[in-house]
Amino acid sequence: MTEDILKIALLLPLLVALFWFVELLFSSGNNGKAKKHLAFFMLCGFFSMLGGYLYFTGLYKFYTLSYFIIKTFSFAQLPAFYLYLKSLIQPRINQQTYAKHYFIPILAGLVAIFFHWIFLSLEESARMFEFFTTPEVFSSKEKLAFYFDISFRNIFVLMAVFYLAIIHRQVKESFKKLLNLCADAESKNPSWIIIANLLYIIFSVFALLLFNLHDIFFSHFSETYLILPLFLLATLFFLIGFKGNRQDMFVLISDVEEIPSLGPLPEDVKAYLIKNLEKAIEQDQLYLKQDICLPELAKHIGTNRYYLSKLINSEFEMNFNDYINQYRIKEAINIIHSKRKDITLSEIATKSGFKSYISFSRNFKRKVNVSPEAFVKSMFTKQKI
Repeated sequence: MTEDILKIALLLPLLVALFWFVELLFSSGNNGKAKKHLAFFMLCGFFSMLGGYLYFTGLYKFYTLSYFIIKTFSFAQLPAFYLYLKSLIQPRINQQTYAKHYFIPILAGLVAIFFHWIFLSLEESARMFEFFTTPEVFSSKEKLAFYFDISFRNIFVLMAVFYLAIIHRQVKESFKKLLNLCADAESKNPSWIIIANLLYIIFSVFALLLFNLHDIFFSHFSETYLILPLFLLATLFFLIGFKGNRQDMFVLISDVEEIPSLGPLPEDVKAYLIKNLEKAIEQDQLYLKQDICLPELAKHIGTNRYYLSKLINSEFEMNFNDYINQYRIKEAINIIHSKRKDITLSEIATKSGFKSYISFSRNFKRKVNVSPEAFVKSMFTKQKI
């Protein structure tokens, strides 16, 4: 009974990854290309989990026959997740980028083909995997293949550290740019990618250690200890697929490049921009438009986004996101002061230009130093007094 539960647990993350591969592959939307990259990540996860299933169920010959595929896709899952993130920011990824990030996965697959299809016979290769934790019983040929395998597993750990670092840096840099481009930056916030990447790497390294120390680990613990991590991994696959399917593009293609460094704006240009900006905000109330972005506002007031960004950063000492949201908070406070008892805080958030109540609440607390709920409560308390 326990063995059957373990087999189901081994199949679960495999099937979840396969489900999201199909779902994301045929999904559409404004981030369709990014979804294709995430679909490939799920395909990598599927083959990685397939390898785990074949190995832990003792199907060593099948494992050997498919080892080069398992090896290639297992190594490719880390760059695939990074390229998913990259494609959210920069949909047009050049061929050199693909070649650079998929070089090691392809090399790992070719090495696997050489050692397990050419250098060793099928029986020798299957025997090597069956007694992987006791290399002293190997022949000289099997030992050579074994040490190459171990070397590439160490390379995988180094890759995990590398991609953990560059994904963290990319997310932070992208969100910083986004704050200067979009008023609804928080709705596009990709910080979940950092957490998901960290958890996935932890599971991957754990699986690698478990593979290398299989006999040693299970001489002290039952294989049933695998069930909980496998269920958690299936949950992680599901959440990555779910969040990735809903993730917006970070920025428009035309807005990806860095805003150039400009000198001080001429006084006449500054006066012109401030006058038109005040009109756009106070009369036209463009801050109430939920998806207002820097290029759109710049076009409305008759300038380019570089000058407008420079003006907001230097004259008002804030980024575009904070500049727009300060007016939204003022609008929300005015609505609250109107004493309309039939309006909810969620409706106030929408009427003041925010896309979500969470974004409204976070910005409100940052600007006013209290939550919207506490502000409303204190206001009605003062009225009773």
